[in-house]
Amino acid sequence: MHSARIGITWATLRNSAGEKITRLKSTSLSTPNSNYCQLLQELAEEQNFEVEYLDIAGMFAAEELSASSLHQCLVQLTTQPVTVCHGQGHTRDEAHAHAAHNALQYLKLMVRRA
Repeated sequence: MHSARIGITWATLRNSAGEKITRLKSTSLSTPNSNYCQLLQELAEEQNFEVEYLDIAGMFAAEELSASSLHQCLVQLTTQPVTVCHGQGHTRDEAHAHAAHNALQYLKLMVRRA
């Protein structure tokens, strides 16, 4: 994974008054069919960190799918420290959405901590 931007710290995220991060703090992430990948990318653009997905399929010949035949991926955020979340789904896009959803939940938890 490569990164051109220097990661943002948790303290900076907590204190940010940006529209997307403020909305994340008060929004439920349980809405089905939300475009979590887009939400995460918009937040990254606002807060100046990068998002990169790494598909696990194909990295290891014998482990292209999980034991339950699901696609898997990791999403990395260039926060400081770096954030990595896992996702899985029936398709590559579903795995990315699941990873983005997990990352948003983690970000929400971390920015609400005092």
